[in-house]
Amino acid sequence: ILNKMLAFLEHQNVKSIHLRDQVSFNWLKERMNRTEKISWSPDIVATLKPEFFNKEDKQLEKKQLGIIVRSRKGHEETDNFEYIERFIDRSYLSGWQINIIVLGNGRTMSADYLSALRLNPKADCRIILSKSIHELTSILMQQDSLLSMKFHGTVAAMMAGIPSIVGVPTLKNREFLKHI
Repeated sequence: ILNKMLAFLEHQNVKSIHLRDQVSFNWLKERMNRTEKISWSPDIVATLKPEFFNKEDKQLEKKQLGIIVRSRKGHEETDNFEYIERFIDRSYLSGWQINIIVLGNGRTMSADYLSALRLNPKADCRIILSKSIHELTSILMQQDSLLSMKFHGTVAAMMAGIPSIVGVPTLKNREFLKHI
């Protein structure tokens, strides 16, 4: 199977291959003949211009903590948000405004919204939902800190200089954090 996939990737119609982590890049480069087709970067979001992430001036009473949860296919009933709920409660008691941001769109938005509803902290939180990338980016830029289960939430926050805690240690999250 591996040889079939490599033959497919070597085909002349495949003009380029872009990977999101250096480990995968190195693995594929060792196995392919036409390595000029292969490139990597942490993510396409990392190529956006810095002005895209300009933080807006805000006049808010409390520090803003963004929480981004996600629906993990096959784990909807078993994901335990207990640690995130404890983090929310402690942050709220320390004076933070808690904003649960639904960062997905399309079908992912619905699933992520249901995950946000499954959170059951004792703290007073608001759930923020939007179909507009501009509005979501603006909301993200208003946060003073972020806990994100979604890779792109972490990438966007870091590029904007917003401290972000990774909520799920996936390979792409670990590789991105190593890279920066």
